[in-house]
Amino acid sequence: MSQRTLSFTGTHIEIGKQIGEQYYAWEKREVWVPQHAEEYIHTQLKTYESYFPQYLELLEGIAIALHIDKNKVFKSYLTGFLHIKNITQCSAFAVKSKSDVFVGRNYDWRESSEKGSALCTYAFSDSSSLNYRGMTDMGTWQMSTQVLPHQYVIMLNDAWNEKGLYIALNGSPERDNTIGMATSHAIQAIAEQCTTTEEAIDMLEKIPLNQSKIFTIADKSGSLAVFEKSLKHGNHVRSSKEFIIATNHYNHEALLKLNLTIFEQVPFHATFGTYHYLLYSILSERSTLDVNRIVEILKKPPTLQNWRGRANGDTVTTWVSSVNLTTQHFKVVFSPLTEDFTEIIEN
Repeated sequence: MSQRTLSFTGTHIEIGKQIGEQYYAWEKREVWVPQHAEEYIHTQLKTYESYFPQYLELLEGIAIALHIDKNKVFKSYLTGFLHIKNITQCSAFAVKSKSDVFVGRNYDWRESSEKGSALCTYAFSDSSSLNYRGMTDMGTWQMSTQVLPHQYVIMLNDAWNEKGLYIALNGSPERDNTIGMATSHAIQAIAEQCTTTEEAIDMLEKIPLNQSKIFTIADKSGSLAVFEKSLKHGNHVRSSKEFIIATNHYNHEALLKLNLTIFEQVPFHATFGTYHYLLYSILSERSTLDVNRIVEILKKPPTLQNWRGRANGDTVTTWVSSVNLTTQHFKVVFSPLTEDFTEIIEN
């Protein structure tokens, strides 16, 4: 079996045990608890109990498999992401062709995420949640350093479920952080609980999130949206029945002025060039797009990122993917820039 695929089956606790067993195989014997954990854990638990209690069951399973007190695991996994202000890069779009609905995605992140990133499949035996697939960078965030398997944490950045709902996470121009649910955990909650774009938007409106981010959402009916979340300036939604694109700047008119921060550093971020490259590609090929063609479009600059080393911002394309939400056909190309790690997963 490919090391790029992980499959989990059972109840949330059983799946948590399986994840914990995988962590143990990766030689994880302990979890990191940040200094601020005691300050925030009570509020964080309330948030997860209200909006994603299933995740707490999953953490219980991880604690059992790792033989670690569950309260310590809760503190690690519910507060460890607070205070971190790293911004994922990424490009995503959704498009309705003549008969099918497609999504395309580049995940751009640290060089350290190239080797370990994986496709996860979740199947629930008790029908408590929808079955889904999700992509993880293994929670890597350190710049210009090697991340060993015992440091991996499965956190999802894209997901699509059995009902044909897709959601992906992009960085925004704002560098911020507050108490609230991790945006990657929100991806997981929506994949498990929502069947339509409208349901996903409603959930994102309600959940207190910990960062300003941009979410691309699509369902197999052709309802397409980008949810632009600003902690300071509120939630704003763009929607379409034709196609929609998200990179790393805001496009909703209420948030446009926040994009000025992108120009504070030279060279400027590629977000605008990437957006227009995707726009022109979709306009010219929309009626004939398929999963393979979308992957080829995304495997070229300016969507393909190859900025290695701390001085260059340490941002590389970790995976390229496309999903046909109508048929559930998908294709993922891991590490397209590094032959030693490149692998294609397709159903």
